[in-house]
Amino acid sequence: MRQNMLVHAPGFSLIELLISITIIGIILAYALPALQAHLLTARRIEAINLLYDAASHQARFRLQNHRYASFAELTASPPAGPGMATRNRYYRLSLTLTAGNAGYVAQATVEPGAAQARDQKCWSFTLDNVNRRTASNKAADDNTRACWRQD
Repeated sequence: MRQNMLVHAPGFSLIELLISITIIGIILAYALPALQAHLLTARRIEAINLLYDAASHQARFRLQNHRYASFAELTASPPAGPGMATRNRYYRLSLTLTAGNAGYVAQATVEPGAAQARDQKCWSFTLDNVNRRTASNKAADDNTRACWRQD
């Protein structure tokens, strides 16, 4: 009699491999949209930090010069200015001085073409010299409460 001996080679069978790939695909299908939404929310911190940084530089500039800095003075490279710019280029900073240099409004708007441009909910953030904060979505509807929350 001849005995049939089964020899098991180490490794995975094709069925096991296909099942594993299917499971990974299902997990990614659910996890990836949640991760992308979280990244959009996390990147909003750059806009908020940029505006608070501008407010800090404006306060310092006003103490030294008895007026608020223009956008050119605020974004000038050191030693002429603080060299304000976004680190990751998700947002664009703009600054408007009020009449008679009595105040300012700093605005951080999503940079078109950047990864953050998919964020339709919080497209623009503003902060003024009396710490009044606003935010709007891409359609320019007020969304301050949702965008400036600090959970």
